[in-house]
Parts: sequence; C-alpha cells; structure tokens
Amino acid sequence: MNLISRTTALSMLVTALAISAFAQTTEFTYQGSLQSSSAPASGNFDFEFALFDSLTGGLQLGSTLTRSSVAVANGTFVVNLDFGGQFPGGNRFLEIRVRTTGGGAYTLLSPRQPVSSSPYSVRSLNATNAATATTATNATQLGGIAADQYVITTDPRMSNARSPLPGSSNYIQNGGIQASSNFNISGIGSASVFNARTQFNIDGNRVLTATDIGNTIAGISAGQSNTTGNFNTFVGGASGFFNTTGGQNSFFGSSAGQGNNGEANSFFGVSSGLNNSTGSFNSFFGRRSGTGNSTGTRNTLIGYEADVNSGDLTNASAIGAHASVNRSNSIVLGSVAGVNGGLANTHVGIGINSPNYPLSVIGSAGNGADQGIAEFSSDVNDAGVRIRNFAANGRIWALFSSGGTTGLCAGCFSIYDATQGQARLTINASGNVGISALGAAGSTALCLNGSNQFSTCSSSERYKDNVAIFTLGLDLIRKLRPVSFNWKHGGMADMGLVAEEVNAVEPLLTSTNSKGEVEGVKYDRVGVVLVNAVKEQQAQIEAQAKQIEQQRAEIEALKALVCSQNPGAAICVPKN
Repeated sequence: MNLISRTTALSMLVTALAISAFAQTTEFTYQGSLQSSSAPASGNFDFEFALFDSLTGGLQLGSTLTRSSVAVANGTFVVNLDFGGQFPGGNRFLEIRVRTTGGGAYTLLSPRQPVSSSPYSVRSLNATNAATATTATNATQLGGIAADQYVITTDPRMSNARSPLPGSSNYIQNGGIQASSNFNISGIGSASVFNARTQFNIDGNRVLTATDIGNTIAGISAGQSNTTGNFNTFVGGASGFFNTTGGQNSFFGSSAGQGNNGEANSFFGVSSGLNNSTGSFNSFFGRRSGTGNSTGTRNTLIGYEADVNSGDLTNASAIGAHASVNRSNSIVLGSVAGVNGGLANTHVGIGINSPNYPLSVIGSAGNGADQGIAEFSSDVNDAGVRIRNFAANGRIWALFSSGGTTGLCAGCFSIYDATQGQARLTINASGNVGISALGAAGSTALCLNGSNQFSTCSSSERYKDNVAIFTLGLDLIRKLRPVSFNWKHGGMADMGLVAEEVNAVEPLLTSTNSKGEVEGVKYDRVGVVLVNAVKEQQAQIEAQAKQIEQQRAEIEALKALVCSQNPGAAICVPKN
C-alpha cells in the first residue's frame, strides 16, 4: 500500500488524571490521520513511534514504541504512547513509520511532528512534589516578585537623581492600581516581540489568529465558525467563514471558500470557491472561480470566473476567463461564446501565438518515423481523429489506425464513414490500397508511374528515352496461352494470362513488385504486340490479293482463247 500523506500537527491528550486517588503517569494518547493515494485509509496497520529532540537528525530519546494491528477507520487512528520522563521542557518531535499489518518494510512518514504542550502537563502537575526547585518559579521570587528586582538600601540608585525624572513622559505612570485583565494603549508604538495568547483584534474584530491545531487565520470574520478543522490557512475577510471541521484548506481572498466544509481545497481570489460545501481536493484560481461547485472533487479551475456547470463533477478542469466545464474527467481550454458569460469562442495555439483556428499547431515535422506535429495514440482498438459536421447533410468521418479487434484489418489506416459505418478507403500494412466504391464509368485511365504515383496514362514522347522499333507480333501472340481461372481471394471466376508464362515469352509485357517478383501482365502492352500482328496479317492479305488478281487475269485470258476456238463451250455461253 502506498502511504503518501498524512496530517501534520496531530492532537495529543494526557490520559492520566491528576487526582489524589491515583498516581499520575507519563502515558498520553496520540490521534492521527492517515491517507493512501490522497484518500482516507481504512484497515489494520502496524506503527513504530520514536521520540527525537530535533525536527531532523538529533538524538533519539527513549526506545522505539511498536503498536501492531492498529485499526484505522476513515483515515483516523488512536494509540497510547509512553516514552517515560522525556519531557523536561525542551522541544520534542515524533517520528512515525507505518506498514500494513504483517506487511514488509515500514514506510517513514515525514516530516517529524512537533509534540504539543499537552504531555508537558505531566511535568507541570507534579511540580509541587519536585525533588529540587532550582528552576522553580518560587525559587527565584520573593513574595511573587523576581529577586533581581530588589535593591539593597545602600544602593546609590536609591538617592541619585537620574532620568527618567518624576513627571517625565518617558515611562508609564499609573494613577491607580494597574488592572490585571484588559487594558488599552493609545497612540502609535512598536515592539520587537508582542505575544497574544489567542488572537489579535482591530476595533473589536478579530483579524489574526494562529491555533494549536495548525490553523492560521487573518481577516475580519475569516474562519469564524471553525471548531475542529485543522491545518487551514484563511486570509481575507469572511474567507472560510462557515468552515467547522474541514481541514488542510488554503483560502486567499475576501469570501474565498466561505461555505466550505471540505478537505484539502486551494482557493485563490475574491469569492473563489464561494459555495463549496463538502467538495474536497479542488484548486480554484481567479476572482469568483468555482462558485458553481458544491460537492465536486479534484477539480481545477483557472481564470476569472472559470467555473463548473454542475456542482458535483470529478476531475474536471477549465482554463481561461469565463471557461466552463460540464463533464467529469474533462479539460476545457478557453471560453465558449454564450456560456458562463463567455463573449467569444477561444482559439488554442501550440507553437503559435496568434492562432487562426480553434486549434492551430505549428512544430517541426521530424524525419522518418518521427515525422508529424501531433500524435494520437491508443493501446486498444483504434487511434485517430473524429471529424463531425453538425450542418444539414453533414456526416461523421474518422481517420484512424485500426487494431486487431475492430472488424477491420489489423494495422490498417482507414478513412471511415462513421455515419454509414463503413470504411471508404483502407491502406493495409503491406501498402495495398482498398476503395469500397468507385464512381460511374469515366473516359480517363489511371496509371502507376515509376515513383509509384497514380497519374493519367500518357504516351507522349516527352516522357520517353531510347525510342526504338518493336517488331514482335504474330509469333509472340502465338506463344501466349489464354486461361480461365478463379481468384484465390473471393473465388471470383475470371480469364486472362499467367504473368509468369508471359514473362518467359516477353518480360516487357509483365510488371514486378518491390521484391522483384513477377506480379502482373501489362494487358495494354499486349495490344501493341497485336498492332504488329495485324500489320503482319495485313501484309499477308495484300500479297494474297495481288496473287489472286494475277490469277484472275490469267484465267480471263485462257477463257478468251478457249471461246475463240469453241464458242459453244459452256464457259463461253452467257448466263441469264
């Protein structure tokens, strides 16, 4: 268990009663407050107590006292301690170590705590029976007057005139017996040390007090109702006015924390935390900051009238004049127009002192894996940015890197349509791009250039070097083997060529991946080969046509010869 704090000055009460029927003991009761992770601890704990003569270092007085299995309820514990006769009047400090019952090593709680005056009553109540009285009051007084105030009758000061002379204004002269209780001094005066038992008043109003339970209170009506609240500091008129039992609070400013009864709050500014009741561990800075909080805990408000929009939030923060937060475990930066008196929406700048947008970030981009000016991280599901438009027909989009449990591919970057619940574009860990839907048919083709960039397909000579005639045609086409097949991914039936077979015939007709492996067929380049094949076939057709024409002429000549010799031949008779 991590014991990280405790209250500082703790009350001590003498338990042995000084009555005639019983002998007085040196035992006293110690009551303390123990916290774990900023919350009151509960359970059973082992304690060690040691007495020292100094706040740090010094000598240990008496033996170390161990108290095992001490019950701690809601942070409070009580033990009886007896160090014997170790309280002669000098300063004493208590060192405390603690652990869970039966746990490991003890944890030292610091600083050491000063022992209050209560245990010294053990000595004072027995003073009448002291063995010696060399330092007792009645040993140095005569008739209640200090012995060094007497003079012998032969002292020359009895007859020697010296200042101040009778009637001088340089000393107080009483016309009557000095009162033993209240008295007044008029005019202006000074003193190196002025001691008041309980408080200082001005015009009948208490303005300063320091109590034996650790409170420091300054200001008219400040801490007016305090009873057992300890280790508070209230500075300003009516600051902490209604506080009775709340402890460890610091209020600075008129009416700061006026209604408080919570613990460990820090309010700075006029009327800051004005209406806080039992809320604890809050920090409010600025005039009238946190006036809306009542029971909320662990909230932070910074700025003029910075506030919570609900009185029971936890771990909520608002920073800036008129900033307001309305949800636990949230941080709001700056004011919102029309909310909590805010006149305008706030722009936040990081790396820029004149932001033009609600959030402007400027920074160095870095190199390689360290590129970027912002990072959005998550160790579960998806990390990314959610973009929402509240206007008519607006949608919710998200840009994120997906984990393995979201229904999308693990390690993918996605542009996600959160309104429709569908990834519109995905790039997987291998760099492959997937698009869920394409537009209507278009007339422009896309190609991948040598830099792996998409571009419109171009055949301009401007982009070409080493232009040469390519002659392969029909012979190459005859070597290609068209096939039908099913794709392994999805099982869709298709037809085409096998890239590895095509590469064996003509590598210019295939593409390779980043590993140099044959990946695909450049089907558009097959058309170039077909151009040559068509040219070859056309040449053959033209040659055959010429040959046919020659043969036709020869046949006509032979027909004319036959018909001249045999006009009645069937071939010579005209057909109807």
